Amino acid sequence: MELDRLIRSIAMRRFANAKIIDSKKKRFELKRKLFKQPHQVEYFHQVDDPYSHLSVQILKRFSESYNIELVPRVVCEPDDVDVFERERLKNYGRRDAHLIAPHYGLEFTDTGIHPSKALILLAQQILVRAVKVKNFTRLATKIGEALWSSNKSALDILAKKHGIASVLDTQSTLKFNHNRRAKLGHFLGGTFYYGTEWYWGVDRFNYLEKRLKSLGLKKPSAIQTVVKRPELKNISTITAPNITVEYFCSVRSPYTYISVQQVYDLVARTKVNLVMRPILPMMMRGVPATTTKGKYFFSDCLREATHTFKVPFGNICDTFGESVERGYSLFEWAKQQGKSEALFKSYTKAVFAERIDAGSDKGMQYIVQQAGLSWIEAKKVIGNKDWEEVLESNRLALYNEMGQWGAPSFRITGGSDDTPFSTWGADRLWLIEAEIERRSILEKA
Repeated sequence: MELDRLIRSIAMRRFANAKIIDSKKKRFELKRKLFKQPHQVEYFHQVDDPYSHLSVQILKRFSESYNIELVPRVVCEPDDVDVFERERLKNYGRRDAHLIAPHYGLEFTDTGIHPSKALILLAQQILVRAVKVKNFTRLATKIGEALWSSNKSALDILAKKHGIASVLDTQSTLKFNHNRRAKLGHFLGGTFYYGTEWYWGVDRFNYLEKRLKSLGLKKPSAIQTVVKRPELKNISTITAPNITVEYFCSVRSPYTYISVQQVYDLVARTKVNLVMRPILPMMMRGVPATTTKGKYFFSDCLREATHTFKVPFGNICDTFGESVERGYSLFEWAKQQGKSEALFKSYTKAVFAERIDAGSDKGMQYIVQQAGLSWIEAKKVIGNKDWEEVLESNRLALYNEMGQWGAPSFRITGGSDDTPFSTWGADRLWLIEAEIERRSILEKA
């Protein structure tokens, strides 16, 4: 194995090592008790981040439900190195937050317009001041509502009533909090941090609640759950053969791997048409990957794999460059034999859970045979370049038609609605199921 892949593999396995993660949590709690420190949860709020606006709507319930000290921190946008396609991310984030908010019992309306820099600064000034006077939790949602509706009059009224921090003080606070977040190991807004572990927005808040409950911090009078994460209904009464799901997947995406079986199960259950559209890994498309991003993503994938998707994860052998290309060179051949899904599952499980080197003939032989295919026949096909044009076409569709760029992504067409629906992420399968159900029910009506 090449040295760079070997080094990345070791790092990935360390980031996704449950023993290391649990050990850090235990050491944190021991140190906290030794120094008699409170259970402090830090919340990093970016005013022009849609997911942050969802997060602040649960802060009051959160504070009332657990014996914790909540420390809100207002932050600015992530650095360029941590964000690919910033404008596309802004557009996608607004649309995604609009779609998921009702399912969480929250509110967010995508007006199609991002707040202006002037309004963002004013919102930051109000909230920096609110943190100092311990009024953040009460004000943050109101500030967000005014900001996302571009209601300058409402922001001006709130600023006059509650006061604002100076521009200099606001900038200084934003920089301090930005550095604090980076030091702790993250880069996004809407995130919660407690004792060596990060929880991104409402989508991962269930893990924070579970941890705090295990520490005995839930108040006796508290509601059962601050916010419930949507789940698959596993509806078996839907039959939607007129609906097509395009599945943009990558053999190097850990989130694709942990969710792939549920994708296939959903397709089988609903009888939709599945069109697999593989894409090159983001790093092979020039998207930078920092250590901070890698550490969070792989530790988060372990958490998701263990508790949500119930699949093995963490025994990783990085697949990159030629090893990815060799795998993709077999997909059309496997598809002709009705085995493309089996090959994809075999490949991703091998590299993310079994430490199989897909860059070696021995590794590829194992992957091919686990998919029920002939290695003797595969050797006649492997290494061709016929797949390159197909994957580039898939990338362009994902990028230009859907405004997305990562895997796994999905596009739904057909049924009762002529408008394509698209979403991104392993944690959006419940949303895909809901959209299939919606199109199916309307079609029957």
